[in-house]
Amino acid sequence: MKRSLLALIAVLLCVSAASGQYGGNGSHSSSTSMNLTGRGPLTVDAVNVGATLQYTVASAQNSGTSITIDPTTAREFPITMTGNCTMTVTLSNIPANKVYYATLAMTQGSGPYTMTISGAKQSGATAPALSTTNGTVDYWTIRCTFSRVDVIPSATDMR
Repeated sequence: MKRSLLALIAVLLCVSAASGQYGGNGSHSSSTSMNLTGRGPLTVDAVNVGATLQYTVASAQNSGTSITIDPTTAREFPITMTGNCTMTVTLSNIPANKVYYATLAMTQGSGPYTMTISGAKQSGATAPALSTTNGTVDYWTIRCTFSRVDVIPSATDMR
């Protein structure tokens, strides 16, 4: 029963990706694998349900004092902080029934500099703050719908 349920979940994830539910509209194939203890691996190949998954890294850019990103164009955005910055996330390209996730990989410049995401909601009572040491990298995940951006600090002070 558990194996059947896990297989169904894996297939649903692949079908969601095939339909673009989570921004899966890429150019190479992937598969979903799970290892069930004592029962061997269970693999559901995304190709079998017509899904293609994509992970695209945008070109690295300096922040300046303002920057705009479009989460429909890439899944990771490397940014070197060169000023206190306000980021705008383009939501107009996201269809009403889709959710896109993107990672912001922000390297602290010679500041310390700050990052604010215009109109974003964050987890917790206060907005996330960047590490202040020159050269450190902070990773924030943004979850985007056609009307909202959620910010989730993922890893801080990475070197």
